Order: sequence, then C-alpha cells, then structure tokens
Amino acid sequence: MFLCDNGFLNLFSKVSEGSQLENTVYNNLRKYGNIHYYQKHTSVEIDFVLPEHSLALEVKNTGLHHDLRKLEKLSASIGMSNF
Repeated sequence: MFLCDNGFLNLFSKVSEGSQLENTVYNNLRKYGNIHYYQKHTSVEIDFVLPEHSLALEVKNTGLHHDLRKLEKLSASIGMSNF
C-alpha cells in the first residue's frame, strides 16, 4: 500500500527508510501509467513494472552491481527491455 505523502505514512506507522523511498518513487511514477509489482515464487521481486514503457525498476537505498544483474535477468524474463 502506498500513501500520497510520506508525512502521513510516518504518522500512521513508523516505516523503514527503504519503504519511504519506495513510496516516494511510486508517487512520482503514477503519472506514467499503470504500475505493477512482480514477484516470483522464489521471492525474487521487481518493485515497479510499467508495461506501457517496457520498464522495470527496483528501488534500493544502496544498489549494488549484483542487484542490477538480478534486475536485468528478471526484467528480460518478463519481457521488459528497460530497467
């Protein structure tokens, strides 16, 4: 669940810095179309998928090279060419 404002989010519940960042990214992506979440049975996930733009985004406070490789592989498996 995402809220329109991180201030409201913190008012209702203390959330992690990572969750706040995901909430901010979601609020900024909404104007670009439908946003989906993707998760495999192995719990590998993509935070935001925008099919109209063939775009997959994984939000991290500190991204590492292996995070990018995982995203690239998973994105390709669901037909997303931009990540």
